[in-house]
Amino acid sequence: MINRFIFFLFKKQLIIYENHRNVAPILNDYNKLKYIFISVNPLWKVLTILGNGKLRSSAVLLVLKVVNPVAILSMNWISNRQHVYFLFAKQKKREFIVVQHGSYVGGIIKDEAHKFAKCTTMLCWSKFFTDTFTRLNPDTSTKFINYGNPVYNVYNRATFTYNEAPIKNILCLPTYMKEEYVIKRFKKLYDKLLSLGFSVVVGEHSFQKRLNPLGDVNVSNTRSLELLKKNEFDLVISDHSSALLDAIFFKNKVLYFNAQLENAENKYSEYLLNINTLKIEEITQDILLNTINIKDKESLFVELSGGYTKNNIITFL
Repeated sequence: MINRFIFFLFKKQLIIYENHRNVAPILNDYNKLKYIFISVNPLWKVLTILGNGKLRSSAVLLVLKVVNPVAILSMNWISNRQHVYFLFAKQKKREFIVVQHGSYVGGIIKDEAHKFAKCTTMLCWSKFFTDTFTRLNPDTSTKFINYGNPVYNVYNRATFTYNEAPIKNILCLPTYMKEEYVIKRFKKLYDKLLSLGFSVVVGEHSFQKRLNPLGDVNVSNTRSLELLKKNEFDLVISDHSSALLDAIFFKNKVLYFNAQLENAENKYSEYLLNINTLKIEEITQDILLNTINIKDKESLFVELSGGYTKNNIITFL
């Protein structure tokens, strides 16, 4: 087995990983002292010559068995690719480790496929999520670990401070908006903010750009995480996306706006007023300012993304 040969030469174990922003922080220098990390993405790309069906998946499974990594790191268990990783882990008694990739729908796991774990270990963002997945999977042997958000674990949050400047510049970070009524409602808010004299920038979701661009709005092409880290905006408006938690982590003032009726009620709405419930045409600067409550936002953050791990050190293998 290739992994055994690598260990003989380098005294390190091999971990295969899928590219994702929540996986990347775990591939750090400290962990590289014990593990060699290799991306599986090129393998899938090369094997497109076999098509996109069972033959390709079988070929990847065969390669994984030959390589026999100690673990596979990914960000979910719902795709056909990830089913291959879980099958490999079960057959070879290895680890398929899933890193929580987002806050789902404002902290609520609605999709049936997301509820039921198909991995050996899941690294969760907080006790709230470890408890949630444990409750949803009472008969599984999957380990649910309160690991913290790997992206946040990289930073010392104490070095960030809330911007106390008057609100002039607003960043909107909506999730993918499919329904036309949701887009119209969002644009109505956008236009209202402009009419109140604010400068407004929209961080367009990648699916939005590809499938249904918003068109006549001021869109930033900078990744949302980079925008939030700079703390250059006086206010961030987001919906049930994990972007809202990102904004709070980097101590940006936030407001919750969710026009997707089926997703509006969630953990976010337990702490924050959904300004979609207001009459947008009657919103004033004072109403927006009075809706900002940093204490409630911090309480939400602690519940959904509350702990840190020792700088993403691998202790779960």
